[in-house]
Amino acid sequence: MRRTNLILMLPMLCSFAACGGDEFDPYGRLTGLRLLAIKAEPPSPGPGEKAVLSALVYTPPEAPPVTYAWSWCPFAGPSSQGYPCLMEETDFLGMLSQAGVEVPAYALGTDATVDFSNTLAPALAALCNGLLPIEQEFDCEGGFAVQVRLTITSGEEEVSAVQSLRLRHEAGLEANANPVLNGLVAVQDEGEYELSADPSSTLEREKKNEIKALFDENEAEQYTGKDSLGVARLQRERLILSWFVESGHTKHERTSFVEGIAPLKRAATNTWLPGPVKDYDRTSATLYVILRDNRGGIDWALGRVFLKEAE
Repeated sequence: MRRTNLILMLPMLCSFAACGGDEFDPYGRLTGLRLLAIKAEPPSPGPGEKAVLSALVYTPPEAPPVTYAWSWCPFAGPSSQGYPCLMEETDFLGMLSQAGVEVPAYALGTDATVDFSNTLAPALAALCNGLLPIEQEFDCEGGFAVQVRLTITSGEEEVSAVQSLRLRHEAGLEANANPVLNGLVAVQDEGEYELSADPSSTLEREKKNEIKALFDENEAEQYTGKDSLGVARLQRERLILSWFVESGHTKHERTSFVEGIAPLKRAATNTWLPGPVKDYDRTSATLYVILRDNRGGIDWALGRVFLKEAE
């Protein structure tokens, strides 16, 4: 029986205790097929600009190969209904038939990465300026928000996720850039050791191991956005980090940097307590860290380590 899960690509808000305590695996522990993140480069393509879509996918060892199915939709329904597409592709083509623009097919491809070209800018500008009558609700702040959906399949497991992509319909709209996560290090008594996909450092099981994510606070860009009163003002992006591990758990499943409120050092630092052999018998394990800003920008890094019994 194929199992299908649908998730929205946003940081999870629950903690280990809030998500069920010892009766369930914490959300940040990777035990089966997971679609951890969707990335667009650039995250807010301008008129005529192409975005490359990619994904961070976790599969357990010896899992069947992963297949991909990408699609997009200009008008998405609510989460309670599974984010359905509210306008058929033929209807959308008909609505824009007089606009003289090239409309991307809803189906974007089945490769691990696909391209999405913002050829719709003139039509989207007309929509945002109220020149095209339409019943569906839409959001034009910072660009026209469309929905990207990715479905991945591995054997009998299937997972789908959706994420918003803002298409800048006017050249004057502020562009966003993906934040850059420069890597991960393990902090041990004798210094800091870089973590990468090829394990070179060793961590002790059932011991709190300090981990740092390497990024600069300037990755939080300044932009013009509306405050809580709806007034446009210059503000700083918030940065959110999500932490995932194959073994054990981290102290925090999510950390964040908010200028003047949550400092960078706290956001970039976490502890990882790998599990005992009885719970995880492989000799190495991987940590995944995802860095997001609050405008759709994203980056990620991973580090694999050897595990040993606590001394």
